[in-house]
Amino acid sequence: VVNTLRKAGLRCAFLGSMGCRLYGNKRLPQELDVLVFPTPDSVTDLDSENVKERMVNRNRLFYSMRAADPTTTHHYLFRQIPQHAALPPNYRRRFCKVEVLVPGEMGLPYLNEKQVNEVEGLPVVPMLVLLLQKLQGWEDHLQCVEVRKVKKHTVDVEDIKDLLQRVGEMPVRMFRPWSERELLGTQFINASKARVKRFCAKFPGTAVHWKGLGF
Repeated sequence: VVNTLRKAGLRCAFLGSMGCRLYGNKRLPQELDVLVFPTPDSVTDLDSENVKERMVNRNRLFYSMRAADPTTTHHYLFRQIPQHAALPPNYRRRFCKVEVLVPGEMGLPYLNEKQVNEVEGLPVVPMLVLLLQKLQGWEDHLQCVEVRKVKKHTVDVEDIKDLLQRVGEMPVRMFRPWSERELLGTQFINASKARVKRFCAKFPGTAVHWKGLGF
């Protein structure tokens, strides 16, 4: 994923379950969530559908499928896992779904190269960005009408708790909570504060960790 995007002239950073994994979560991700950034000299806004198309054109291991809803232009992106490659323990199929996001979607920020962390040679969004994105996903899944997606909120809870536990272990070069807040903007931070209150109401044991982050 990273190399294909780089060859297309784009930078990226992992978030979601893969981001959690890079920060130490033991749960293996079922799919890859990646935030893709436009180049500084780009004259047009980056569009996630365009990014998917560019990845498919750049690397034959990627393919896309149109969403079932005929009213949308959304495509699902997948990457084939070659027969010679060993499958992760939690995989039974030889493909992996890749969710492409761009700055502005879900309140996600644009990050320059210095603001992206590197773990095990892979780019990952800052810890606070990941944590609050996970928190947003938790609430979205709770409110979803699809049973399949509602069930995902339990996974979100475990990921959030795991990240909160790891915050104190993070070196300063990897976790800068106060400067990271500035990346997200006032509106997103205010919405996150409300989500934190609702999360703490359900899981009061996490309140001390959120307080340590200024929430």
